[in-house]
Amino acid sequence: MIRKFETADIERVMEIWIDSNLDAHSFIPADYWQTHFAGAKEAISAAEVYVYEIDGAIAAFMGIKNRHIEGIFVDADYRSQGIGKTLLDHAKGLYNKLTLSVYKRNARAAEFYLREGFTADREQMDFDTCQTEIFMKWENGEAKNEKLNSYRNIFSS
Repeated sequence: MIRKFETADIERVMEIWIDSNLDAHSFIPADYWQTHFAGAKEAISAAEVYVYEIDGAIAAFMGIKNRHIEGIFVDADYRSQGIGKTLLDHAKGLYNKLTLSVYKRNARAAEFYLREGFTADREQMDFDTCQTEIFMKWENGEAKNEKLNSYRNIFSS
């Protein structure tokens, strides 16, 4: 079940955040995540966050800010069971356009987002980690049609 984040969820969400980052980003020193823990906790508390529960326990969460997916984090015991896709589909149901950034070296995540209809827009450097990120975009059919119609209006006037 997906539901909105509640303040009482923060400890479990942060546990998933740190464990997921350490697992998925072995190419970034572990102390980076530790030093950014407090800032991430603050950001999560201020963002639009959805949690995925199984039998009343949080198994995953997703953060969104200004239609930008800040991350989808799934507890290691629940990975590869479709939970990340379910959270992503939830975001697609809320917005007709989404963006995100994924580390280029995190091939598993990049492939997941490509499989789910995101397109790579550009590469950029994350100067905090000295890692290349791929900035990705997704638009549903309605958003694509709106863009196409606006282009048609420009050329027909």
